[in-house]
Amino acid sequence: MSIGHPSTVPAFALQNRSVSNRNRLVKAPPRTADSFNSNSIDPVNIGQPESFPTPVQATNARRILELMRSSCGRMEGRLAFRRGNVDQWTLAYCSVNEEAGSLVYEIYSNKNDMNPKTLIPDLRSCQIRTGFDGEGRMPYLDVCPHCSNLEVHLRPHTQDEFDSWFAALLCWQPIRPKGLQNRMTKPQSPVISERRLADSRRHSEVSLLKEAPIIKVGKMTFWDTSVSHSNTSGTPRGVRPQVQRMESFASKRWRRVSCTLRENGELKLYSESDVTLVSVVQLSHLSRCAVQRLDPSVLDEEFCIAIFPQYSMTSTHISLVRPIVLSLDTRVQYEVWVVLLRAFTIPQLYGPKQQSIQDERSSPQPSQGLFSPTTADMFRMERSLNVRIMEARIIDHSSSKAPESSHNGKSPDPGSPSIAHYAEMQLDGETRARTMAKDGNNPFWREEFDFHDLPDVTSIATILVKKKIPQHLQKEKNNKDETRRIFDVLSSSANHTSNGGYSDVNFDATVGKVDIVLDDVDPAKEGEKWWPLVNSYGARVGEALLRLEADECVILMARDYQPLSELLHRFSSGLTLQIAHMVPGDLRRLSDCLLNIFQVSGTAGDWIMALVEEEVDGTVKETPVSRLRFARRMGSNESSENFGSTSEREQLVRDLGKNATLEANLLFRGNTLLTKSLDTHMKRLGKEYLDEILGEKLTEIAGQNPDCEVDPNRVASGASLDRNWKRLIKYTEEIWFCIFHSVTRCPPELRLIFRHIRACAEDRYGDFLRSVKYSSVSGFLFLRFFVPAVLNPKLFGLLKDHPQTQARRTLTLIAKSLQGLANMSTFGSKEHWMEPMNVFLTSHRQEFKTLIDNICSIPSSASPLPTLTPSYSTPIQILQRLPPTSREGFPSLPYLIDHARNFANLVALWLDRSTPMANNIRPSDGDLLKFHRLCVAIAARTTDCLARAERADRPSSALSVRWEDLIDQLGHVAGIEAQQGA
Repeated sequence: MSIGHPSTVPAFALQNRSVSNRNRLVKAPPRTADSFNSNSIDPVNIGQPESFPTPVQATNARRILELMRSSCGRMEGRLAFRRGNVDQWTLAYCSVNEEAGSLVYEIYSNKNDMNPKTLIPDLRSCQIRTGFDGEGRMPYLDVCPHCSNLEVHLRPHTQDEFDSWFAALLCWQPIRPKGLQNRMTKPQSPVISERRLADSRRHSEVSLLKEAPIIKVGKMTFWDTSVSHSNTSGTPRGVRPQVQRMESFASKRWRRVSCTLRENGELKLYSESDVTLVSVVQLSHLSRCAVQRLDPSVLDEEFCIAIFPQYSMTSTHISLVRPIVLSLDTRVQYEVWVVLLRAFTIPQLYGPKQQSIQDERSSPQPSQGLFSPTTADMFRMERSLNVRIMEARIIDHSSSKAPESSHNGKSPDPGSPSIAHYAEMQLDGETRARTMAKDGNNPFWREEFDFHDLPDVTSIATILVKKKIPQHLQKEKNNKDETRRIFDVLSSSANHTSNGGYSDVNFDATVGKVDIVLDDVDPAKEGEKWWPLVNSYGARVGEALLRLEADECVILMARDYQPLSELLHRFSSGLTLQIAHMVPGDLRRLSDCLLNIFQVSGTAGDWIMALVEEEVDGTVKETPVSRLRFARRMGSNESSENFGSTSEREQLVRDLGKNATLEANLLFRGNTLLTKSLDTHMKRLGKEYLDEILGEKLTEIAGQNPDCEVDPNRVASGASLDRNWKRLIKYTEEIWFCIFHSVTRCPPELRLIFRHIRACAEDRYGDFLRSVKYSSVSGFLFLRFFVPAVLNPKLFGLLKDHPQTQARRTLTLIAKSLQGLANMSTFGSKEHWMEPMNVFLTSHRQEFKTLIDNICSIPSSASPLPTLTPSYSTPIQILQRLPPTSREGFPSLPYLIDHARNFANLVALWLDRSTPMANNIRPSDGDLLKFHRLCVAIAARTTDCLARAERADRPSSALSVRWEDLIDQLGHVAGIEAQQGA
């Protein structure tokens, strides 16, 4: 019998009955009609379950069907469960969560925590099989969720409980995966306009005669996943390939290819060497989340695109069975190809069924702008995951034979390098990120990874901690016998522990892993936690400190956020500053949302300049003196009318003079909406600029790891202080030389902002502090850009790993010196040991002023908008030809920003953080009150769209009857077979 196959059992009976028994079966929720396919029923196979082991009596199909009718997918009771084959059995009280579509449990022994925990996050479309526990001679149910590596074994204690659980879980088998927050919604097909349909028909007719027109051709590097560890062509049978043979395969993984993209969404890759066809992908069958950014840590390439075999639910053609990875040379090429590849994929939109094309033709209502009326209640659901891998503590099993030890009974060379460990992040069994390797059994990584636009079916994240085998064992070639023995052990270890993905051809062995159920990650409880590391035998081998934050949000159609966008773009009202005052603890998230919104609209520079005026003018400060606007300055012609007498004006001038110097010195030093926003803006626009002027020099310092310690209390014994000073000044001079001669390469958008900062600060404080025209600009250009980049080059993407101890100390001293130069100060009593650096500070002070003058010397006629490269013309044209629904959620150029998602995040942030203070908003607050009301309305509309989508997924009563009839027919067939068997 094959009743455990996901398509051989019909959906459960949808008659709203409820039957009470000792297992407390209750009424089931309605299910989606589209999830049932009557063609998949195989009555012939309904019979005795062959997989049921003795001594349990065989279960007949009639009883299973009866239990499916009565349980309707709901079940509670005592169970023993384990995850996979290695964990120990755990006794718990388990139940099916109807609303979430999940299986939850409570541990009997844990009296302090009786809150249910998730065992299986999604039962929909799961595979149910039966297995046999050889130790206990007991049967169990093997539950494998849809598109997940999670495997859970359930062991009821009696035959009746076994049958009841089996039937209840089978009810969930043909149901589609869940949507947002365990909601029962499913994606709809995109709306296709009449013009789009005509174009597709024309293209299909043309395709009968010739291939579709090519819209883009490009050259890139292709990661060939077809080369495997077992590729041994040219090797005699029975002889294992040698290590050097495997290394030659590793070098052949990267292949230069020529890529062609056609109008029908067909992507073809041709080898650049012999023009042979390498791969063909039909993008029109893939879901939009199939095209993902691959973290540079995986393949050591900055701009990688991964195409995963994530198909839409309506697709019937499969052309891609393994991921394809393409590496581009520049950021612009990368962004162009991401947009083009995603343009031909199918967006995941949720909501009621859309009108057919015939309905659109007959509909008397015209389209509203670019948006069709059929998209009124549609929405998107986006999932993201942030993982911070901090450190690990690995138990050293000295008694076990380590792979790095030799196999002739001798211990390793004491002078050989120590074993290094790294962590690998996997989603859906594919490697998505990797930390740097750190020596020792207590590696400290402190690396963070972001994953966006995850598929709905992704439910498990796996952290693998791997042991990097020393190079002296991998490259040993002199003794062939020894090499062969090393290869045998290491390759078997690597093959045994490999879980797929993009791992290079190496012999690294997995020490342990952590499996994380994403639905168990509570967004409201973000924090670091120690997770147990378990090896392939289920034994604990250590622990890893991780911080995870999973986010899943509903995003409405773009037009739903248009009123909010218009309100935010009134920069003169100071609305964004009012919002910042209401959510002071989330300035980083707020600034990122707002900056992305204005970046897409092309007004990020204007918004930042408006924030500069507000902060410099002091309109948000509390003292009356600081509230003077530009038109009411002390030296303006209009200022006299604002004061009752000359003495009042003189008193105000004296008060302002006392505080002006202090205010000017503290200008832009705090954490405000302006400083947070401009920090991100400088990193985004200036990344290539920093890499061009400082990348090579910082890489050189990190590689040499020089000793430049000049603090007498920290200088190592035997080191020469004079020699260290010479090195330090030499490196500081070289870094300064790179910065000083880079004015023309600084992005014009940033130079315009710096010019505006200087003008505002000089107008405000110029009469009181002459140096403010330099310190105001250096407060951003140096203290928030150049100096942090030197201090922490990995954070700015200038280095792949944190520098070693001596190099890190050298960069710290260089950053300290550059900061002193930017402050136009010298070292004194506080750090008297740094006084020899004063020669550098004083000799380059005029050059520093010249640099600031040149940076700000940009014509006011220069455009604040970045000039779009001609490479963007093709994807922009393609986007304009897409139907409205396909444009939803499309990344903007440049920087691939999801515009609507940032609005959704802003609304969620506001309602989450400002709720206690919302009652204090008064009608006189104007735009702030309008903003609050718009956010409340958007949140209510989001809830309504979710409810409409769930109601639309529920089948009609007539269809329910047909399902009931089919189950009765199956029961009748099963009865006939039982009689024939008797």
